[in-house]
Amino acid sequence: MTTPEYDSSLSEQKKVLIFGVDSQIGNSLKDFLIKNGIEVFGTTRRKRNINKHTYFFDLERPDFDVFTMKFDYIVFCAGHTATACEKDIQKSRLVNVTGTIEAIDRLVSANSFVIYISSNHVFNGKKPFYKHTEKTCAVTVYGKFKSEVEDYLVNKLYQKSAILRLTKVITEKTPFLEQWKIEAKEGRVIKTFKNRFLSPVQIDDVLENINLLLTQKRNGIFHFGGKEEISYTEYAKIFFKDSPLALKLIAAELDTNTDLSLTHNSLTTHLPTKEAQYNSLLDVDRVTMGLMSGHSFLGDTKRLVFTLSRYKFVSKMFSGFDNVLEIGCADAFGTPIVLNEVSSLVACDFDPVFIGDAKTTHPFSDRIQFQVHDMVKAPINRQFEGAFCLDVLEHIEPRHEDSFITNICQSLRENGSLIVGMPSLESQIYASKISKLGHVNCKKGSDLKLLLSKYFQRVFLFSMNDEVVHTGYEPMSQYILALCCFPKK
Repeated sequence: MTTPEYDSSLSEQKKVLIFGVDSQIGNSLKDFLIKNGIEVFGTTRRKRNINKHTYFFDLERPDFDVFTMKFDYIVFCAGHTATACEKDIQKSRLVNVTGTIEAIDRLVSANSFVIYISSNHVFNGKKPFYKHTEKTCAVTVYGKFKSEVEDYLVNKLYQKSAILRLTKVITEKTPFLEQWKIEAKEGRVIKTFKNRFLSPVQIDDVLENINLLLTQKRNGIFHFGGKEEISYTEYAKIFFKDSPLALKLIAAELDTNTDLSLTHNSLTTHLPTKEAQYNSLLDVDRVTMGLMSGHSFLGDTKRLVFTLSRYKFVSKMFSGFDNVLEIGCADAFGTPIVLNEVSSLVACDFDPVFIGDAKTTHPFSDRIQFQVHDMVKAPINRQFEGAFCLDVLEHIEPRHEDSFITNICQSLRENGSLIVGMPSLESQIYASKISKLGHVNCKKGSDLKLLLSKYFQRVFLFSMNDEVVHTGYEPMSQYILALCCFPKK
């Protein structure tokens, strides 16, 4: 499933133009899209390949009059190879930079979307697995030309373009593999480099990822590379693993040509998700769990379900409230559930470490007002329509519970409400040793209601077992919730 902001597929009405349709990627992409019912056009420099869907077009001497229509999607696979760029820098610049940018300028209309096929050569190859966020540092002419076009797209057409950097793409006609096969067939030495590496990706996977970028019109810089990086010598052994004779012909050599080759050729893959609604998280710092919720996730994951269900109960009871206070928020993992139902929310805790960490790492820190406050010592400096404390009262020494609840009442409006949640006294025979150390004030449901009735005109008692809220037999409840209304002041 995808969100409505993206096309779920490329329909027959959409027109795709592939620059360099004769290239390995371009030709494979054409077949892939046609097979899926897409109308595909292409450019070629081979006059014998011209037809109603393939235009003769030379990026060195562009003639834009051949294009008689607008295209919805443009994929750039054309350009001189790395070897050709080194041999004739001036001519290659006309093709790989000047002509490419001019073609983009002339052909991209209001509704067009561009995918530019780039390379790991935009990096210097001094380390493996470059990330898409790293600054380019090309050392080859080919890589520098790729970087120039990338810079143009980022600065001029960022919202309407995607850059897809690839590592070594493997097809049935990959040149170095073709050479290896010839050498193996003729019984000649298969020369490979032990100091040059590749991170191979299969053409079918490349096509799927290009199609993903097309269907989602997802802009930005993306990487697709192999999961591992191995030397050409090791790759030859894998390639000929079923041919004992060929394996004996493999010779490992050192590559001394540092002008054309990069030591490392790998990229850290970065692609949109197939379900587009999750893509927004790809471009931001990943959401992290807080100190308490992270501990629960690692130690007793199901406990998070119980915790969140208690916050959901609060959110429904306080839905539509103007301002709400959470007392003893800890890392405030479940607090956003309540936040989504109320106008504003203040979360306090007596522990400055929790509050400091929440201010720094909590994904909703711009909407939740975090502050250090000890409710045992004083009321908070404003009044709220609602307040709640979950898993707090059982940690308050009995001698302090009067000041704790009194200060909460003074922090509420005359018609304010309070929700208190705590483990039941009956559940403590099942509590862990560390929980029992902190649980100094657990109560039976009836005792909790009796206590809170001293401070509120109405107290409604609920029970919980795991994540289920009910009004069943209290002594069998693991957790109790009290909804208190109209504080007695």
